[in-house]
Amino acid sequence: MKKIPLMILLSAAGISLSPFALADGSKPTEPLTATANVKANKAGKAEKAIHAMLDQWHNDAARADRAYFDKLTENAVFIGTDPDERWTRAEFIKWSEPFFQRGKAWTFHVRQRHLKPDLSGKWAWFDEQLDTDLGLCQASGVVVLTAKGWKIDHYQLSISVRNELIEPLKKLTAELPAAKKTP
Repeated sequence: MKKIPLMILLSAAGISLSPFALADGSKPTEPLTATANVKANKAGKAEKAIHAMLDQWHNDAARADRAYFDKLTENAVFIGTDPDERWTRAEFIKWSEPFFQRGKAWTFHVRQRHLKPDLSGKWAWFDEQLDTDLGLCQASGVVVLTAKGWKIDHYQLSISVRNELIEPLKKLTAELPAAKKTP
């Protein structure tokens, strides 16, 4: 008989043991124990720190501040809106250089953001909806807690398209060449 880790079984059943949220996704209004109170406090601080880092990251781009890249892990991956845009941190810095040289890279204003920290409190998933120079975009990513604070390890940006516009968009993009293969 194959052993299945308890966390996977609980997750499949929709049960979360995360200190950041109850199983139904809501946050506890009153901690049940002192330990729960400590965990909730740590979770609140982590969430605030993640939001602050992501907000500053977007602000850095708008001001073409190279501190923008300090918020990416050394192994970070950035996936842009074009089919060929999948960059390592180093590739993304090189690609972005002309934008940062002109004194303004890009401007993203957050409409909404959702965080989902993992049980260890060392990383979190997030998604955000953004008003950008490209129009309405959505992004998702993963942040990790490092010795220097929270950093982005993965970020994927996409342009939002209403469902009723998919068919006309498919016609516009049908003739585009396939994305370049990456190793």
